[in-house]
Amino acid sequence: MLGGLTNCLPLPFTDAQTNIRVLINQSGNLDLNIRSENNFDIMVRIFDLSGKEMIKRQLSIHSGENSLFLPAGHLEKGIYLINISGQSFSQTIKFVK
Repeated sequence: MLGGLTNCLPLPFTDAQTNIRVLINQSGNLDLNIRSENNFDIMVRIFDLSGKEMIKRQLSIHSGENSLFLPAGHLEKGIYLINISGQSFSQTIKFVK
């Protein structure tokens, strides 16, 4: 465990100018660490395996390092899908809470 964070999930990402990591902290909330060379908006959505949208947030990303917090402590333990999308990309991965 590093700095109170567990389950580091690097997101495979097609945009070479952006690097995204999703971390689940001990309280079950998500920390998004995004490094980008550009400013842009992203949409972050979390779905359960039945396809029900559990969380939806629009976030602004700025050039450089970005640390964003996404409250997810209310989600039950289980498997979820997180989708992060912007103007020119969309990436979905599974994570376990």
